[in-house]
Amino acid sequence: MISLSRPEQSEAADSPIEVMLEYWLGYSMPSPERVRHESAWSPDTRDDYCSRCGVTIGPGEASASGCGSCRGKPGIADGILRLGAYTDDLRNWIINVKYHQWAEMGAVLGRELGRLVIDHRIVLDTELSKVIVVPMPMPWQRRIYRGIDHARLIAEGAAKVFNAPVLSMLCKRNGTPQVTLPRSQRKRNGSQGLRLHSYGKLIPGGRWIRGSVILLVDDVCTTGATLRAGVRLLRTLKPERIIATVVAVSDDPARRSTVKYQPR
Repeated sequence: MISLSRPEQSEAADSPIEVMLEYWLGYSMPSPERVRHESAWSPDTRDDYCSRCGVTIGPGEASASGCGSCRGKPGIADGILRLGAYTDDLRNWIINVKYHQWAEMGAVLGRELGRLVIDHRIVLDTELSKVIVVPMPMPWQRRIYRGIDHARLIAEGAAKVFNAPVLSMLCKRNGTPQVTLPRSQRKRNGSQGLRLHSYGKLIPGGRWIRGSVILLVDDVCTTGATLRAGVRLLRTLKPERIIATVVAVSDDPARRSTVKYQPR
């Protein structure tokens, strides 16, 4: 994990803004571009994970009906897109975005997601004008406590790639954070307190949302319960498609033991 202690005086390539922040605040987060350059990580390809549930897969495991984790079960949305597995550098970056307010890295990861939407042809050129980006919501109490709305930040980064609007169409009542719950309980807790925003059907008049392509954005997918709940609510607004787009997927321990992870 990135240390927030005062860095050694060594990086000649630090920007003037970084130098100023270090001088006034006593510490600085590293430049996301520099961190990315020094890391061996790269985004996953579509062959690295299941396009229905997002979990890491082995060679030849997935088919049109899904993988061993989701075959015969409903998909999370009309498709799922991820940057990678929730491990190593990507995991550390996400943790620092959420808990150390590393907003710059959140925006960079969002832009990476947006580029994958284009590169993987998740949204066709003819559909770009229909795209609406919707972040998974954070209770306002938690947003104040953390000082950052990481999902919204990532969503805004993704939306800039194709100049799409970002609409907070979902909201959530404060409750037990998913990260503190065991995996089995997260599935039951995912939909608790989640609802459409009171103005959701009026943006603008609901007619614009009908027939749109919604990109539902979150940082990490663990069981998929929260994303599924969000998708169910958004379906009532009659969009054409809903694509779940996440920075990382946290595979269950059984899958981690059977699928060989490769550094990316």
